[in-house]
Amino acid sequence: MTTLEAAVGAISEAMAIYVEEKARAHTDERIFSRMREHFESVYPRAKFHSTGMDGHVVQGLFRRQRGHVSRPEGELPRLVQLIDLHISEAFAQADERRLAEGYVLLPSPLHIAVEALTIPEEPHTRAFPILAGRLLLSQRIGAWPRNSFTEQTTNASLLVDESTIIEEVGNCRTWVEIGDIWSIKADAKKSFVGNFMAMRGVLLMRVDAKTAPDFLRGGLFSHAWKVRPHSEQMTFQFRLSKRYVTLPAPADFMNEVLGVPVALRGFENVFFNGIKPSVGAGLVMQLAGGPGTGKTTFALALAAALAPLGTQTFYFSFEEAQGDLVSKLRQQSQPRLSRLSYHSATDDEWFTAFPIRSASLDAIEENVIEPLRRDILQAKRDWPQRQRAGELIPPLPFLVVLDSLSALSIGAAGEGTTPRQRLAAFVETCREMRVLIVLITSDAREAWGELDYLVDMVIQLRVESADEHTKKPVRLFSLSKSRQQISRHGTHIFHLSGDAGFRVAPQLSSQMDAQQNLRQVLWDRDAFLEVLNVRRRTDGGFKYVEFLRLHSGAQILIQGRGSSGKAGLALRMALAPKYTETGYVVGQRVPRVLVLSFLYPQSYYEVLQQRSQRLIVQESKITSLRGLGAETAERYAKSIPTVSVIHLTPGVLHAEDLHSKMVRKLEEGRLSGRPYTTVIIDGLHNLALQFPGASESNHLFPIIYGTLSRANVMTITTFTTLAINSSEAGFAADATEESIFRLRVHLPLLHTLVQASDYVLELFRADRATREAHRLSREETAGAIYLLKVQSAISRDPPPGFLGWGRQDLEFLDPGWGYDEIQQALPID
Repeated sequence: MTTLEAAVGAISEAMAIYVEEKARAHTDERIFSRMREHFESVYPRAKFHSTGMDGHVVQGLFRRQRGHVSRPEGELPRLVQLIDLHISEAFAQADERRLAEGYVLLPSPLHIAVEALTIPEEPHTRAFPILAGRLLLSQRIGAWPRNSFTEQTTNASLLVDESTIIEEVGNCRTWVEIGDIWSIKADAKKSFVGNFMAMRGVLLMRVDAKTAPDFLRGGLFSHAWKVRPHSEQMTFQFRLSKRYVTLPAPADFMNEVLGVPVALRGFENVFFNGIKPSVGAGLVMQLAGGPGTGKTTFALALAAALAPLGTQTFYFSFEEAQGDLVSKLRQQSQPRLSRLSYHSATDDEWFTAFPIRSASLDAIEENVIEPLRRDILQAKRDWPQRQRAGELIPPLPFLVVLDSLSALSIGAAGEGTTPRQRLAAFVETCREMRVLIVLITSDAREAWGELDYLVDMVIQLRVESADEHTKKPVRLFSLSKSRQQISRHGTHIFHLSGDAGFRVAPQLSSQMDAQQNLRQVLWDRDAFLEVLNVRRRTDGGFKYVEFLRLHSGAQILIQGRGSSGKAGLALRMALAPKYTETGYVVGQRVPRVLVLSFLYPQSYYEVLQQRSQRLIVQESKITSLRGLGAETAERYAKSIPTVSVIHLTPGVLHAEDLHSKMVRKLEEGRLSGRPYTTVIIDGLHNLALQFPGASESNHLFPIIYGTLSRANVMTITTFTTLAINSSEAGFAADATEESIFRLRVHLPLLHTLVQASDYVLELFRADRATREAHRLSREETAGAIYLLKVQSAISRDPPPGFLGWGRQDLEFLDPGWGYDEIQQALPID
């Protein structure tokens, strides 16, 4: 809470500096310099050198830092980049849409603070600052989410419940989806819901331009804020962010406002950002699965994820020794989380293991339940005082795990009491104490699992293909019941190994559902790339000959046979500067490239990037490229970060994992303040043979392209086609089985890519057969070894003719080049 409060105050002041300096038309360099100086005063260098904690927050402020990456030459601090990213997007939206004169749109400082406190490489850690942000809003606005703790300490008229969220999200939708303003004045519960949605980045704030700096320095998010209900400061105006086409449904906020965010990867999707216990009782979860399916690991991972929220875990085990449980627990404690300021407690402070030697319910009731009841009653007496002091009351104070129910002996049953009734009484006792209790069983249908009315949530873990030596086992996470909350039922893939610990890759349909409210962005009609219009002359210089302007933000397919330089061409496009009809776009965002590679490791693309950056500087000398001088080009090229690569090694890769990897990397870019501008999918033809698990899903790539269009990136796909003669294409009697396989696997995927592409380019070798097929002379093909042909182009007819392509130097060639010179400059592999 303290960390978030400090971040919000610092970010509000930095935003005020940004708005003031922009109004005075000062340069970006001056604005960024002032913000950097401000943050360096808020976060002293010595503090982070000595502790090494929360390094992701101050990334880039210092040249040398312990525990995290120092700032590269010329790169802005992450906090500065986050503010610039979010405010510039809000300002652009105000320019594009009707907005009353004298007003500006601003992101909520709390939204930027939550993003800043989230570890970029671990987006699910957003759960922690979200919960702290919820508490901060309650303290400053005066309205509180209704749960088992706040209902005892807060006036009922100020409690936000399900009906409040449904009503206010509906009121908001009435206004914002027609492009109007949702205005709130002197209503604490409305203000809480509106500011919570702004904290999540769904809404932007409309503020008077003249008073915006004062609002940021003295308003809700500043250090100077005082709780004054019904005052003028309680007036808020909101507008839907351009990133959203529609306002999300109330269900998208319900669990997050009224429940408990859980920092396990994939849970934000499956459980709509939180697990929501009932108001008057706790939550009973049945975790079923056979031996070795990961039940104990999941329960321990859940305990580790809840620990930073103040949850105490009591683990009763009939199978594991205490040392073994602690060892497994530490394997599930993610290294990055342990370095955070709000996660400084060691596991022996929040985790207690009870190895059960006598499988008797009587012993558990006597030795555990009664002491636990006393602890909870004492905690309840402390809650009002802690709430007034602004401390975080644990949303789930206690987690009780019983591992496993299958080994439990009901013990001496009283007269007229059945074993099932004894078990029911045990569970009810835990519910009354308002704890999260996890009952581990071997099968969801076993005798104790028939107590359906007591169980709020049923999760089953299982492993498929474990007995087949030719297949890799697949771990499946099935959610079949979830009372009290909205969730995505179904079967999802999960993993246990690696530094990330327990994590879920939700179903593709669930991953797509989570994006349904986001706006799909088409190509930019006003900005384009000149990369296809610059050719190398015979004297070594360059000249401008217009062939085709590529619209920025388009989806491009580059296909061809063999090694023709498709990846190099894709990187040339990805790193190219943007232009409009009036010239080079000054102040454009530096390109950042993510490669989803089915072929090569990162080092391969780094070499191509270095060549591309050199060409940007060399080609800037052409006067036809308006406004990009050599000095500007050099600065532009040096500021381009190293290309990021997700290298997919052949083997078992499921569609859910592939999509999750890509989405997480895109989110990491945005959380760093430097969102990706281009995604290159390189070597997609390898999908069918080398990645059979992913190729089984026919709708994987339509979903991937839909996701990328919502991420506002340019997409470039490379695909190597196969030569198939006419008899094979017609499935003649002598067609080989291999040829038919090529048709069955490659052509449907290629058809999908063509349908999804705004531009289709083809690269091929300019041999004699190609020239004869297209009736080209050697002079017409510039004597080149490789040629580029535009098969289709958005918003215009494809240009006639070909471009000579030098794949070694990544240059387009002038027809004056002779065949011998080309062969010498571009050696054949």
